[in-house]
Amino acid sequence: MTAAVRLGRVLGGAALLLLLLASPAGADPAKPGDYKSTVTRVVPPVQGVGIKVVGGDGFLELQVDKGHEVTVLGYSGGPWLHVRPDGTVEENQKSPATFQNATRYGAPVPDGITADTETKQPPEYKVVR
Repeated sequence: MTAAVRLGRVLGGAALLLLLLASPAGADPAKPGDYKSTVTRVVPPVQGVGIKVVGGDGFLELQVDKGHEVTVLGYSGGPWLHVRPDGTVEENQKSPATFQNATRYGAPVPDGITADTETKQPPEYKVVR
């Protein structure tokens, strides 16, 4: 075995070790800021379903008791999120809200995803939780 082959194996092993021991990068958690959001209504009000703002405006927390089914509408009035009776959460990939709400300040909406795909086409759900 040549010195170059040995050096390559040592470097490859070191790189593999670094990958195995590396911990995921921690993102800054959402913190309260100068903004404050308020939930004004839930339509229709349903026992077993609650919603509140957490962290000033950092998160919107939806509580759904098992056995209840909830659909959260997107900005165009079509289905965006769906909570199944077993607690599974799905996100409609045809809703612009899926992409607009991906980050705090929004993300680009892919071509072909419009108000019409949200409101006039059957939802294309992806399990997110």
